Amino acid sequence: MLQKTVFRFVPALLFVGMVPSAFATDPYDKVAVSANEKLVKLFGAGGYRGAESYGTGIIVSPQGHILTAAAPFLDGRELRLHLPDGRKYQFKVKLIEKEFDAAILEIVQAKKELIPLELPFFDVAESVKNAKAEPGTWVMAMSNMYKVAERDEMMSVQRAMVTSVGKLSARRGQFEIPFHGDVLYLDTVTNNPGAAGGAVINRKGELLGMIGKEFRNNQTDTWVNYAMPLSTKAEVILKTGKKTFTLAEFVELAVQDKWVKSERPPDSDLKEPRVFTGITFVPKVVERTPPYVEEVEPGSPAYKAGLKPDDLVIYLDGEPVYSTDIFKDLLRRYQPGDKVQIEIRRGDNLTAMTLELAPLPKR
Repeated sequence: MLQKTVFRFVPALLFVGMVPSAFATDPYDKVAVSANEKLVKLFGAGGYRGAESYGTGIIVSPQGHILTAAAPFLDGRELRLHLPDGRKYQFKVKLIEKEFDAAILEIVQAKKELIPLELPFFDVAESVKNAKAEPGTWVMAMSNMYKVAERDEMMSVQRAMVTSVGKLSARRGQFEIPFHGDVLYLDTVTNNPGAAGGAVINRKGELLGMIGKEFRNNQTDTWVNYAMPLSTKAEVILKTGKKTFTLAEFVELAVQDKWVKSERPPDSDLKEPRVFTGITFVPKVVERTPPYVEEVEPGSPAYKAGLKPDDLVIYLDGEPVYSTDIFKDLLRRYQPGDKVQIEIRRGDNLTAMTLELAPLPKR
């Protein structure tokens, strides 16, 4: 684990060229080029102000299913991807699984183009059987960090080593992340803007894992550089009870339309929240209206906590708040007197604050 350094707009192939001359004669350039054919560049529009609207994806089926990190821009509009050969397609979010903090996407073809894509892809089932990563394993991390590649340019390539394998204990802002399984810790600064969803491969070009989102370590407060191995596990809550799956199993079942999305324990049978915050959000004009604060009622819990108009609510007690509807749904689990943590974006800064929820005002 290294403390994060800042460098931006590095040419996509610079990391390949920076390896020592001893590696110049090694055939790893062919491995990188082959792996690049199985990765896509993801783009979106809208979403959170100041948050990246781009990322990386791993092709996991010839039909165009893609594994990536559950980034906020996936909940936006105008979702598109660029294949390695420069072709551009729209895509849809097939599902997002909170327990893995991962998503499965699917390419959307125009009706006139409904032909089999037959894309090069990473065979996840075979990779998890044959490709193992232990401390000391030499790997390559490939991603579209900083969006230096737009169309048919190659992904950025970084040479790294697995330093350890262990549980992920990290946070974004003031809140714990949802996934706490085993990860591969890397000795190179891999987890940069746009890198989430990228691939970590071995010398043979086999997929070892997926690069995760940017987080800080809970103990050291340093940026974490890691990847989620295909063998990592998460406990999923189903109607029939709890069950443990690997990331590889999640991918396989999702591609086959057999994945049952995890269910949090029911918070309440109430259709409406029973608590009062004092927040009035901007009017709902689209299906997923971002939770921007329009007004704050004087003397309300939100007023006392310091919320202001134009604040954008990002998290409620660690749960991502992608829309005003989601905020309302999350509130149903609380009772008057409960204290909740809200993280908001104000300008370019993230701020965490605590609200003590009040009873609903009498009409």
